[in-house]
Amino acid sequence: GATDVPVANVGFTWESVPGADSYTFVLSPNADLSSPIVTKTGLTSTAYNHAGPLDNEATYYWQVKALKGANVLSESSVSAFTTAPAAVFTCPVCGLTFPSEAALKAHMAEAHPPVEPTTPAWVWVVIGIGAVLVIVVIVLIFRTRRV
Repeated sequence: GATDVPVANVGFTWESVPGADSYTFVLSPNADLSSPIVTKTGLTSTAYNHAGPLDNEATYYWQVKALKGANVLSESSVSAFTTAPAAVFTCPVCGLTFPSEAALKAHMAEAHPPVEPTTPAWVWVVIGIGAVLVIVVIVLIFRTRRV
């Protein structure tokens, strides 16, 4: 019943069955386990990792059978999980969505190139007034020294 499962490197574990010498693992997109994606036989551990990939926002079903030789000792109930939705990258400027971060970066570079910040006019006015005041002070210092 897990949700938002990643689409790659999905780990499955189950409890060991006394007397079992191997396990068969089945993973399918169908509740009746038809058309399996994976059927692993001869597993000797109680874990299996599916490298994937699986589809996004899809439900998958899995089951394990415990075997002793060719005889089935027991089988688990069919379990289900749902994979996570595909990642969506949204442009913060125009709201367009992209399937990958690389596509978003390419869009940003092309459609919304970075703009160099401009200095506000009031900053230049303050600098000008400060420069005039410094010049006035220097002129007054030299005028008072001559006299």
